[in-house]
Amino acid sequence: MKNILFQVNKVNKSFGITRANHNVCLEINSGEVHGLIGENGSGKSTLISMISGMAEKDSGEMFLAGNPYEPASPISALEARIGTVVQELGLVDGLSVAANLFLGRMDQFKKWNIIDNAALYHETESIFKKWNLPGINPKTVVGNLTVEQKKIVELARALSIDPDLLILDEITAALSYNTRKILFDIMDELKAKNKSVLIVTHDIEEMLHLSDEITILRDGENVAVKRADELTESSLKQLMVGRELNGEYYRVDSEDDFTNEIVLKVKNISDGTHFAEVSFDLHKGEIIGLCGLSDAGIHEVAEAVFGVRPIVSGEILLSGK
Repeated sequence: MKNILFQVNKVNKSFGITRANHNVCLEINSGEVHGLIGENGSGKSTLISMISGMAEKDSGEMFLAGNPYEPASPISALEARIGTVVQELGLVDGLSVAANLFLGRMDQFKKWNIIDNAALYHETESIFKKWNLPGINPKTVVGNLTVEQKKIVELARALSIDPDLLILDEITAALSYNTRKILFDIMDELKAKNKSVLIVTHDIEEMLHLSDEITILRDGENVAVKRADELTESSLKQLMVGRELNGEYYRVDSEDDFTNEIVLKVKNISDGTHFAEVSFDLHKGEIIGLCGLSDAGIHEVAEAVFGVRPIVSGEILLSGK
């Protein structure tokens, strides 16, 4: 018999005339990874914001382990052992890694009303080690971290409470391959402890691979709840959009539509650390995509082209200058 850890019953939420969630229901069983999927604007993040205490529901009920659940704030959710990594960056750039990890929960490190920084830093390092997360100096100011490192800090914060329910809202897109593997191992560990994970991702293949059960939302309403092994990528897409998808899902241009004029030339640039010998030409009227995993150097190349990261070799020419 299934043991329901968390339940949402006919929850509603509107923003003005926009109805974000309408009579949404959700059941998450202990020891399972539950997927939540839908197109942009389907109400996923709104639902998560209410579960995590960042927004109040208009009506409906939520239950945790059979008891009414009404989080007044994100701290209330953490105290109930619900840890969340939100889609947007949820850290304070001007504070250290350690301070962000325990923001709102600093009392445990106080001695005579003064924060014991040594204890704070030690506990932060312990959490990273416990969950095998890539090491980040707890004294580092968060504003100096990469996007991936910031997501790792958010994950560490959610894991710091040893959560009964871990909520992951579009986290994997910001992570490198190796960090994703660590995250998936953490999810397996939580399942083995009869704890649960609620995951949101637009990567349908990943959703089917990771989830035991999937709730599909469309236009703020429940469409279906299916076991992942009952679905294919095609059938899941059809449930998300409400129609069968024929032909190409993404735009396909029949031919290039830009001039031969080069407006930006990047020639053999290196920063000595993150990338080396990168070259490309951007033509007038052209869109260039720079792709790669989070730690592949794509962000640093963009910073160099913009002028905020120094290069040690190569050149960048704008309209030939």
